[in-house]
Amino acid sequence: MERKIARKRGKDLAEQTILDHIVNVAQMCKSNGGKIGLECFAECIGLLHDMGKYQESFQRYIKSKFCNMEEVYKKVDHGIVGAKYIYDKYHNQSPLYKIASEIMSNIIAYHHGGLNDFLTYELDMPLKERLEKEEASKGLREVSDEFFSEIISEHALYILFKGAARELQEKIKLFKSKNMDVMIGLTLLSKYLYSCLVDADRTDSARFEDGYIASVEYAEWPRLLDILEEYIGSLKKGDSTINHLRNMISNRCKDFASNKSGIYTLSVPTGGGKTLSSLRFALAHAAKEKKDRIFYIIPYISIIEQNAIEIRRALNNSTCVLEHHSNVEIDDGFEENEKLAENWDVQLVITTMVQFLNTFYDKSTINTRRLHNLANSIIIIDEVQSVPTYCINLFNSALNFLAYACSSTILLCTATQPTLDRIKKPLLKSSQGEIVQNVEELFRKFKRVDIKYIQNVFDSSELADFAMDKLEENNSILIVLNTKKSVDKVYRALLGYASDELHIIYLTTYMCPAHRSETIKEFRKLLDEKKKVICVSTQLIEAGIDISADCVIRSLAGIDSIAQSSGRCNRHGEYDLKYCYLVNLADRDEDVSRLPDIRDAQRASLSVINRFKNNSGLFDNSLLSPKSVNTYYDLFYKDKQSEMDFKVKRYDTTIFELLSLNKSFRNAFTSRFGRVYEFSLAQAIRTAGEEFFVIDKNQRTVLVPYRRGRELILELNSENLDFGAMKKLLREAQQYSVTLFPHEVAAMGEGVYLLSNGLTYALSPDYYDKNTGVRIEGGEMGLCEV
Repeated sequence: MERKIARKRGKDLAEQTILDHIVNVAQMCKSNGGKIGLECFAECIGLLHDMGKYQESFQRYIKSKFCNMEEVYKKVDHGIVGAKYIYDKYHNQSPLYKIASEIMSNIIAYHHGGLNDFLTYELDMPLKERLEKEEASKGLREVSDEFFSEIISEHALYILFKGAARELQEKIKLFKSKNMDVMIGLTLLSKYLYSCLVDADRTDSARFEDGYIASVEYAEWPRLLDILEEYIGSLKKGDSTINHLRNMISNRCKDFASNKSGIYTLSVPTGGGKTLSSLRFALAHAAKEKKDRIFYIIPYISIIEQNAIEIRRALNNSTCVLEHHSNVEIDDGFEENEKLAENWDVQLVITTMVQFLNTFYDKSTINTRRLHNLANSIIIIDEVQSVPTYCINLFNSALNFLAYACSSTILLCTATQPTLDRIKKPLLKSSQGEIVQNVEELFRKFKRVDIKYIQNVFDSSELADFAMDKLEENNSILIVLNTKKSVDKVYRALLGYASDELHIIYLTTYMCPAHRSETIKEFRKLLDEKKKVICVSTQLIEAGIDISADCVIRSLAGIDSIAQSSGRCNRHGEYDLKYCYLVNLADRDEDVSRLPDIRDAQRASLSVINRFKNNSGLFDNSLLSPKSVNTYYDLFYKDKQSEMDFKVKRYDTTIFELLSLNKSFRNAFTSRFGRVYEFSLAQAIRTAGEEFFVIDKNQRTVLVPYRRGRELILELNSENLDFGAMKKLLREAQQYSVTLFPHEVAAMGEGVYLLSNGLTYALSPDYYDKNTGVRIEGGEMGLCEV
């Protein structure tokens, strides 16, 4: 009998048999599923995913002279056949088999389009409806004999399914024992298994199509640790108290690596050297626990680029490090890096919180494909307090799943450790999980800045005057404000004082990354030269930017932001003590009424400040002590619990609920149809993925005419640009782009225009200033000079 084929190679029409493809995919699935105790479950979906390709209709199309795989998939529903088999065979059996068959059917049926809803807002059941179509039944009848003859016997598949059900039962027991939300656990389990299947399917297809296997050199963990130790030993360290403390933190991290996998915290004051210390922990722990990968999850691209440079330098420019974010520079390894980024199959990955959370919750299969590689890994979350409030319960669920269902170790690093373990849906931190001993004592010894709260309410001009007063006793001042409008107003007020002897610097996200980078370099140079300088910035300067001003002025914000801002002052202990002044700006100059998180953070901070005034001893005599931070977070989170599930107004529910019991859709189903919803699972996975975001999806990316940006606009506007060249230019353009809200784009009218490629928006030179970036109102100040 002629073997049936799964695909034809485009370049030479070579054929891959269904047998070869299914065996390859099943083995990869089995391997990755086995990492978390789901070996049978993953192998089962791998074996069944392409059962439908045995259909004669599929074979006719695939063997035709001009076949196109995407067109074939549209014409023949091959995914539903394996799903139909599992559903018909086991859905009417035990409750456990029912759940297992629903998960398997959803994964197999939608392995080309992303996991679907079990129950939609419109009260449809897409999977059930697809399973009940006649073509599914017909396809299953047609292929069963050949499939079970060539791939696996029906009895062997039954034994495998029984094993899968046992594995599922163990995971459910685990979720219950940890008091985790079982339904969220099953959703994440489904996504993990889907990741195994999609990655295996695409990897095998790519290997057959072009023989390409994206890979980098894997080094032994002990060898990388030796390289790091040698690097640390080579660093020139002064005999200051700060350097002694940094060394103590680093040594403690290495010693702590002997602990088992779990969820740990590294609470280190700003400037405590946590990047290399956490890397030291990770390498030592990976060697001991035989971990597969190390991930650095970082909130801002600016920090990623800085940390990547430091980590590569520490590991002797190791090729095992991958940056995965939108601003990676183009180099000779671009195509390979892009393929590696598709599934994070690299030893050490540095990526953003956006990419991390999208891997779990975004609808895109490109994102979900990476999830399985987070298992049995070390995941370092830098500046964990930056997780948006509305994402907190989803974030906690992801970390709990990784730690307890996937044997990964989580390390939360920050100077202001949020009390995520004390909310209603808590992060399940390990007992005795703080790496640094005597945290309160460490913060006392690290104290370089004192906080002074000024009760007066300033307008922009008065704040500029206040800054000039403080400049009499300091060479440099950093002013950090809550909004771009307030930065603009104070900057303009300060320009009246500018001279050859006094430099005024502006920093906001209205400046493209390349512009910000150059401005920060200029600021550093002025600081190093002890020149008189005042920098006015939004919160973008608070984390990951290694500068040290003599004085900080911070408009009232959360204690976490205040701590980060003060960390840009007297950073290396150049002076015995310096000051961070907390100030209030008038509403007309800094309106936060539409920024509820900032507004609520201000209220919580004021409450801590008032308590501190009454009894500073309760807070170790510092507004930045761990006790102050804990009190602040407890107050801030107290009234935010209902916001942490990610509200979805259009459906009057939350993403957390959509991925859990989905009660509102279930109840509506019963109410409308007068019967109990018949599936065990009701998760609206696709709907949740469509609604999920970390950064507002309504923002528009606009290429600006700053330096190289002007050339990129011209090149991207060319009508004779091939796809490969355009792709590289678009990647480079990220360094010269800003993101704008719809109302900002609308206010500029024709100042924002679409290039001829139909993909890229660009900004007119009249709307970009050489000092302050985007000017919504147009060319009011000096225009960008190239």
